[in-house]
Amino acid sequence: MTEFHQAFAEQIHTVFAGNLLGDDIFVSTSNQYFDADAAASELSYENWQDVPLATLVKHRNYTAYFTASAFHFYLPAMLTAIVLHTDKVDTLFDNVIHDLMPPMLGQTYRIFQERTKKFSEEESAIIGTFFEEFPTLFPPSLWTQLKDSERSRAIEYW
Repeated sequence: MTEFHQAFAEQIHTVFAGNLLGDDIFVSTSNQYFDADAAASELSYENWQDVPLATLVKHRNYTAYFTASAFHFYLPAMLTAIVLHTDKVDTLFDNVIHDLMPPMLGQTYRIFQERTKKFSEEESAIIGTFFEEFPTLFPPSLWTQLKDSERSRAIEYW
């Protein structure tokens, strides 16, 4: 981890400092696919800064099932984990990138739209910077997986 990584993580912490968790962590249909009640119990933290890396990694496959409020709450924890512990987050990296990727022109995804409404201008700017700084934040083996056109679309959106 470099000073740049640490500074970027601190920016995330500053911008998302006041995030609060809403009432529900997972969408209502989640229990059809996994034990959402047990996962919600393990993910229940008052402050996103307190969520341990191990908990984020354990529940990395459930990000698509987060409510808009829960996604907004956990995103800074996930971004921080990805930036500071890239080698330890397994598929959390891919899942978060997928969840932050805007739909292609002419497509709409209701959950994406619901989630993005939650972000302030400053929060959106940090997400945009995350995509802009991809080559600086991550080794080529990771950032080359993201097509330039996708990265450009994300930068433009955020």
